[in-house]
Amino acid sequence: MSYGMDIEGMEIIERTMDYDELVDYAEEYVDEGDYVEVYFGRAHVEGTIESITATHYRIDTHHDSMGLLEFDLRDVEEDLLEFVHVPESETKRIVISIL
Repeated sequence: MSYGMDIEGMEIIERTMDYDELVDYAEEYVDEGDYVEVYFGRAHVEGTIESITATHYRIDTHHDSMGLLEFDLRDVEEDLLEFVHVPESETKRIVISIL
């Protein structure tokens, strides 16, 4: 369950992609201001996107002890399990499971 996003009443769209398809999806549909949750290995990052440069993300976690986090999808490609995207101006939650 997300600590920063109220998901009640949102349409949930589930998809399965490989890493390259996820990168293509992110380039086309994920923008600054959108909310994401990224699950890789035993780690979990969620928050609002502050900036995107290619596959490098800077995320505001809205959490006092974590603050801003930066990561590159290429660095976590081997451990990437799931990428959840909530567009800023929409009421849908896209859950992408990674093959």
